[in-house]
Amino acid sequence: MTVDMQKYTELLQDFSAISQAYINQETLDKLKARYKETINSKRVLENIVNIDSLLKVLEKRGVLQYNEISVLHQIAEIVQNSSIDDLIVNYEHWSTENFTTEINDLYSCAIVPGVEQQTNASSNKFEPKMPLFRPNVNLEYSANHSSVYSSTTPVSHADREKEIQSLVVNRISRKIGRYWADVSRRLNIEEAYIEDIENRYIEETHSHEKMFKEALKIYFSEKNSNWKRDLMTALESSKRKDLKEEVEKMVY
Repeated sequence: MTVDMQKYTELLQDFSAISQAYINQETLDKLKARYKETINSKRVLENIVNIDSLLKVLEKRGVLQYNEISVLHQIAEIVQNSSIDDLIVNYEHWSTENFTTEINDLYSCAIVPGVEQQTNASSNKFEPKMPLFRPNVNLEYSANHSSVYSSTTPVSHADREKEIQSLVVNRISRKIGRYWADVSRRLNIEEAYIEDIENRYIEETHSHEKMFKEALKIYFSEKNSNWKRDLMTALESSKRKDLKEEVEKMVY
């Protein structure tokens, strides 16, 4: 996976992690109604049960891509959360400054209908067959990276903590691998729970990610106020200092 696509994937994962706490069934139904014509399938609409499944369908329909994220802006207008706005702005700012031709190279043999290939008789330079990135950066975006939505509702400390927690859980769970059980033990998750979780998810794809998320649900159910310190200590003790440092960057 190229750096560009990795950034895009992380954007969607973090977007889902934060927004799911703010999208109830009523809001989800409004979003499904908004994109009903685009989705154009009653069966697919019925199978959309959360924000993550909605985004995946919109990706398949081609309206959400690495270089076309206006859908995220539209959803952000409904959710009204500054952390989501910041995710979008940071991605667009990063893309504008760091975009390379790596993704274009992946499609160098593809023919994209409707894309007008410009030619220049005086130049023999390679021209990618995939349209270059054109970010959806709001013109009101200022040099100090402030949010594009000035009317966003302020986020309380409790909400902010919940968002950070969701980001950390999703990011670390994706990377924990076989160390999930050892870290869980160091978080004082009982062995019986660990065995039960393993038996439930062992045959599934991304099993370690799902297992660790389930273990963390048990840990957080105890309302651990020192979860940041506990998680970093558990990661470092389990020889995942790389993830411990990643958590540290995210929470401090």
